[in-house]
Amino acid sequence: MALIVEDNDETRELLKLILKKEGYLAFEAENGRKALVYLGLESPGSEEEKKLPCVPDLILLDVMLPEVDGYTILSRIQTENELSKIPVIVITAKSSVADLFVSYPNVKHFFVKPFDVDILRKKIKEILG
Repeated sequence: MALIVEDNDETRELLKLILKKEGYLAFEAENGRKALVYLGLESPGSEEEKKLPCVPDLILLDVMLPEVDGYTILSRIQTENELSKIPVIVITAKSSVADLFVSYPNVKHFFVKPFDVDILRKKIKEILG
């Protein structure tokens, strides 16, 4: 199972399609706060919002998000032992921020939008096996 954290509807749908084609179940969060709720790091704001049924095997994470940004999500994940081991693929439109993610051991790759779908698919397979 993977968690897609992306505010752009088209990109989120593309990522979901890629994961589905590879046989993975995907949950989607269109903002950073919802991702934190899904990961159990914040309390739900409504009945529809709840923690994911299990810890995801992979997180596809945008950086520039409404409510809570990708940096904050990564920092919060690092504070939780079980979550800190989840591999993360960062996907963003800002190529200049790649160096900021070097210090996160669970960030396995960095893609700049627009990204090559085939390379992303290969990287997902490599990470998830």
